[in-house]
Amino acid sequence: MPHLKLIRILFFIFLFGFSIGSDASDCDSLKMIELVDSIHYVYEQNGLSHSGIKEAFDEVNGFFQGDCREYLEIEEQYILAYNFMDYGLYDFAWRYAEEIASKSKKIKYQAGVYGVYGLYANLHYLSDEHDEANKYADENLDFWSDQTDLDSWIEALLTKSMVETDSTKVFQYLHEALALAEEIKDTSSLNFIYSNLTFQFLKLHLLDSAAFYSQKDFETTRVLNTSKAYAYSYWLKGNLSVLQKDFESAEKYFEQALEVGEDSAINLSLNSLNNLVRLSENKKVYEKALGLVKRRIHFTEKNTERSTEELKQIFEDVSKLNREKITQNANIQLLEASEFQFKLVICFTSILILVLVGFVIQQLRTRKLLEYKNAKISASENEIALKNKALTDSIIYAKRIQNSILPADDLLQAILTEHFVLFLPKDIVSGDFYWLNKSAETVLFAVADCTGHGVPGALVSVVCYNSLNKSVDEFGLSKTSDILNQTRELIIEEFDKADESVSDGMDIALCALDRNGLLRFSGANSSLFIVRNGEVLEFKADKMPVGKFPNTSDFKEVEITLEDGDIIYLFSDGFSDQFGGDRGKKLKKSKFKNLLLSAQGKSLDGQKYFLENALMEWKGKYDQVDDICVMGVKFVSNSTSTSILDSLE
Repeated sequence: MPHLKLIRILFFIFLFGFSIGSDASDCDSLKMIELVDSIHYVYEQNGLSHSGIKEAFDEVNGFFQGDCREYLEIEEQYILAYNFMDYGLYDFAWRYAEEIASKSKKIKYQAGVYGVYGLYANLHYLSDEHDEANKYADENLDFWSDQTDLDSWIEALLTKSMVETDSTKVFQYLHEALALAEEIKDTSSLNFIYSNLTFQFLKLHLLDSAAFYSQKDFETTRVLNTSKAYAYSYWLKGNLSVLQKDFESAEKYFEQALEVGEDSAINLSLNSLNNLVRLSENKKVYEKALGLVKRRIHFTEKNTERSTEELKQIFEDVSKLNREKITQNANIQLLEASEFQFKLVICFTSILILVLVGFVIQQLRTRKLLEYKNAKISASENEIALKNKALTDSIIYAKRIQNSILPADDLLQAILTEHFVLFLPKDIVSGDFYWLNKSAETVLFAVADCTGHGVPGALVSVVCYNSLNKSVDEFGLSKTSDILNQTRELIIEEFDKADESVSDGMDIALCALDRNGLLRFSGANSSLFIVRNGEVLEFKADKMPVGKFPNTSDFKEVEITLEDGDIIYLFSDGFSDQFGGDRGKKLKKSKFKNLLLSAQGKSLDGQKYFLENALMEWKGKYDQVDDICVMGVKFVSNSTSTSILDSLE
């Protein structure tokens, strides 16, 4: 809203013209705001150095006289305080924060009084004093949320998100800031918010969401075109690539982050160097790792020691100037009587400015009447957006709960050894699941597709997952057909408790591998594939689900003698039912078989990424139509290799 910027400028003209003291006539507040905003922007976007900040403010001071310089000193100390925090000199940052608070209260500068609360919040957070950090962040947010300055409101929300320890609330504050930044089309704030959302999703290992916001971050970075923004964007992409196990891309991104951020984002560059060292060590390229370690030592010595001494010197210089200013103020007070008449002129000028403000407000009333209806519509949209966000956050939390019941990666690795699981829910939570159980004589593993997807499918999956466990653990069943028969009874019994009739259940491919290398299979609408010697062997399932069905019978069990090198594939129908290609058709089971054959010769992890990339290429612009789950398990029988049979020893 452009008129808010105009009112903000007029308010500062009145504030500096009426209240700041004897030299007020020399205080061009509009010019000061523009210059200070420029210094802030250069510092935040391009990493202005400590001496650069000092030189910039010294030059700005030359344009002004009188009490305007008090406001400039507050702004200068505010930026320098954050510089001290960047280099771990918290004592200096605290002393500046206290000076800012004292000076702001003295000249009744509300933006300074409440702005320093954000500084306090960050300092307490860095000292692991989370209660105090949240207290000051809340006071800062309470003040700015009642003001018309949306830029400061966004900054207060971001400060709160930085110190908040509850991850759900962190996302709440970031999304509130995102809504405001989108409203005023603030590319700089949008860039910062997207990068923070990416970082939060990376911490939770929610890689799809992290990738989405990483792309958003990079798009706004290209608009800003600043070295500091590019450095952080590449650093985030590097960390995402590490979690995706794409170590070559990770190395490239960390190198790019280091290249563009070496002068503007020192801590980020140091972190990128550390990550490059670890990647080289993991690749066992020890000579390169050693070179990076030497580079890290040189980088640290070059920046940390020099910058620390420079910061300390700046602090001493500013403190000396403050002491000199106290002496100057004492002399100025002797001249206040002769300047009374001059103040009257300033007061008269301020009254004229207030009249001008009134005129501007009157001109804006007509526009406000037209904006009123739009505001009501916007409020309704915001309410809907908040409810959608709350619902999404709840579903994201439900995904964490659902993931916790699935077999852990280390358990799968310990028991199945050579395997992969491609698990791609359609809507955050999934109706598909994979399952693992083990006794002294048998390893049981399965892939199931429950009725529906999203939240309804996830709820059904919990019932089906628990029923499978109960059939094995409580009823002591090991024959696959008996397990499915018993599981069907338990599912029907569970859903019959509902007031309305429920016919939900699951399709499933269930395998049991015995100590002697015999594979037993039972399926409910889900076949089993075994790739052997370049051929796909298909074992059909019974044409009925595990659940209520008009014509039910006992499930059958098929026995298969495995050969060394056989690869067992269990899957839901989501992969073969995906629409895509040039004509928007289903992929179908035949193409799925061909993809499995094309993947042979790769490692099991390599097969996973091959199938996922093939699916993404086939899907193209089309949406994912169903949950997808594919499990591959390699059977190795020779005594010199670690295999699934070893877990039965």
